[in-house]
Amino acid sequence: MESREPLSVRIKHFFYDEEVPYGLALCRISLPLVLMGLVLPRWIVCRELYSADGATGQLSVGYLGYDLLPELPGSVVAALYTVMVISMLTLCAGWNTRISAIISFATFTYFCMLDCVSTMTKYTAISSHVMFILSLSDCGAIWSVDAWLARRQRNLNPTKPMYVMPKSAAWPRRMMQLLICYVYFGAAVTKIHTPSFFSGDQLQYWMLTHLNYQHPIGELLSLYPILLVAMGYVTVIWEVTFFFCGWKSSWRSFYLPVGILFHFLTALTLGLLMFPMVCYCTYFSYLDDEDMATSCAWLRRQTRRFGWLKTASVRLTDWRNRLGERPEWSRPSPIWFAGALPVVALRGAAFE
Repeated sequence: MESREPLSVRIKHFFYDEEVPYGLALCRISLPLVLMGLVLPRWIVCRELYSADGATGQLSVGYLGYDLLPELPGSVVAALYTVMVISMLTLCAGWNTRISAIISFATFTYFCMLDCVSTMTKYTAISSHVMFILSLSDCGAIWSVDAWLARRQRNLNPTKPMYVMPKSAAWPRRMMQLLICYVYFGAAVTKIHTPSFFSGDQLQYWMLTHLNYQHPIGELLSLYPILLVAMGYVTVIWEVTFFFCGWKSSWRSFYLPVGILFHFLTALTLGLLMFPMVCYCTYFSYLDDEDMATSCAWLRRQTRRFGWLKTASVRLTDWRNRLGERPEWSRPSPIWFAGALPVVALRGAAFE
């Protein structure tokens, strides 16, 4: 009978196994695009919200009693906010990825802590932690402008292979998984200490009001108190057990779809939009090499089944192969190329 590996060895494999950062790359691409729904509307009023020319509401006032962060002049804040927007776009494109992630994390956290009234929310706190983890990872190793430039340099050397998927340690992806587990577990503990949540009164109040956004079926479900009580108990049980069952096991195929459905229902019943999308971005951290291989195999089967997909894949391959043959003046710029790069790279991973 074979002996099981010691716990220390399993923990080492859990955090330090080498893998291609598929999930981190997808999170890097999607999270800045989601946060644009928060960042862009506040761009035109950044002086009033975050500078000394307006009325800031620092988060530290409620805990320490004084302003912890410096309040800059309005012109400096406008320039700094513009730098944050540009860094988020370059982070999405994967251009100078690590520097873009560091700038995005620092500026986004700074502005959130300056405005605890409207900007600082639960999903902004989660987003700050996720961007911090991305700044420590190799999320720009694939599907990015940096990867495209590195491939161009590698193709100039005939002794090196043309297509090499870079690998790195799995600990940034594991830290992101632990983050979402802690968020769910903490939310469950908070609900357990809230009697009005289990009685359905709190859910009913949220469904009858439109504090967030308009929700189509919230008012309808508020007419069934028994259903609200059942939904409250199911939510708490799912959030507590997610920490133990959401990993690479037979339970994961159940818990992750339930999580996707849960956040989708919060948009329909409570009017939450940004929070579900931020959580969906963190769900990409559960994709590993095996999941990506399974997805690519399914995509290959669909390509063989549908002719138009096969034609599109052939055209994408031909277009990608011809990129290296164009003269320097006719090649697309990195910013323009970043939009199509994830699609082309995904196609290359699936069909080559």
